[in-house]
Amino acid sequence: MGLLDFECDCKSVDFSPYTIWLVGFCQADRVEEALGIFYVVTRRGVNVSPAGCVMLIKNLCNREMLKPSMDVMLYALQNHIFLPKYLGNKLVRGLCERNWKKGAMKLVHRMTVAGYDVNSYLAEDTKALLRRDDDAHYLVNG
Repeated sequence: MGLLDFECDCKSVDFSPYTIWLVGFCQADRVEEALGIFYVVTRRGVNVSPAGCVMLIKNLCNREMLKPSMDVMLYALQNHIFLPKYLGNKLVRGLCERNWKKGAMKLVHRMTVAGYDVNSYLAEDTKALLRRDDDAHYLVNG
């Protein structure tokens, strides 16, 4: 926090140390610390790298921490960061499997708005989970 405060006060923020810490904490299976860094730096307007977003979502999904996973995914969408198919599928599938279809549908809609072609991006089993809810049908079929 001290380094971030100093850099923000000097109007010269280098996001690379925060990316290194975020990825390092993910690799060390210290996801809570990595998530803390994510929230602190994004609140201060510091960009999180695509690699940081990927590592964080992957580790959060592995721990079934889906709400913060969605936060990171929405951040990535807002910042035009395109994420790998396996990751988006893992998150959407996890939301559906835990009966959070409303959140999954909202996320798929936001992905569409951000330019993702969800028909080719989402795996068939993920689309099938979304189709189980009639309201989600339009999201994956036009």
